[in-house]
Amino acid sequence: MHDTAGKEPENEKTKTGLKTRPFFILIIAAAGILPLLLYRATDTDASGPIAAVLPMSPWLQWATVLTAFAVKPFYMVLSLLIALWLRRRRSPDLAALKWALLFFFSGELFCAVNYLFFAEGSHLAEYLHMVGMAVAFGLTVLALVEFLDERVIRFSNPDSHCALLAACGKCYKNAAVSCSLRMIFTIAAPCLFALCAMPLLAEPRSILQNVIILGTPYAYSHSLLYQLFEIRYAPTAAAIFFAVAFLLLLLRKERSFSTAKLFFAGGAGLLAFGMFRLILFSIYRDNLAWFVIWEELTELLYVTALGFFLLVFRKKPLLLQPHS
Repeated sequence: MHDTAGKEPENEKTKTGLKTRPFFILIIAAAGILPLLLYRATDTDASGPIAAVLPMSPWLQWATVLTAFAVKPFYMVLSLLIALWLRRRRSPDLAALKWALLFFFSGELFCAVNYLFFAEGSHLAEYLHMVGMAVAFGLTVLALVEFLDERVIRFSNPDSHCALLAACGKCYKNAAVSCSLRMIFTIAAPCLFALCAMPLLAEPRSILQNVIILGTPYAYSHSLLYQLFEIRYAPTAAAIFFAVAFLLLLLRKERSFSTAKLFFAGGAGLLAFGMFRLILFSIYRDNLAWFVIWEELTELLYVTALGFFLLVFRKKPLLLQPHS
């Protein structure tokens, strides 16, 4: 990819964004990395019912191989190329997307290393894989929120005309009224806070499945250690993010927009990650090959969809600079 969109003008608004957004990007990253300080490698949780050999059809075996050795390398390289293409973009949404893709690539690199060199036996490598995914989820939601705010709706900038004015009738920017969009977020935050209980109430279950893929013995597993991160830590951290966003929206009202939306995005990303892994594991618990295949395919869709979007709008005003 070549950056044909040109450089964005560095106005005062962009410079201010550069000073504040990296701090919150670090907060979202820290939310995923924090458990590493408590990490202790252990193999004591490699338990659960062990089947003699789980049968796999020939086409499922080939699908597994193609997913691992074709799909995964393709989207990894593509994610890195997109991140490099975005390296000079300074707007908050594209900067957040760049870091999301870099964390995503790093996480998938640890996943590949774990598979190629440790036969997926390294808890630490898989943990770093999940950290990359969780942080990428959060930063992607942050990029989406910033994109909608700065380029489409423009609800938080007091100097910009909000696209929802026709729907709301009056705007807090020029009248003594509450922002209708703030009220929506104020309602959504506690609702999402409550949804964090869904993965927290799920029962962890360690599974080990022996299979033979094209004549090579292989063991699928999803240990309790991984599930503790997915359905215990991630939703707990998400609930904290949502609680902070709700308090900011409630106490600081419209002045909270620039900060609250970032905590909201961080919570949404962490919750989405936990729910994503829980749903895949719950559906394909009896055949973890499908768990892995669909995780790789959804990640392929994520990266290619981003790539097509950026490619289509690369020369259009939507991505040249935020509206003022």
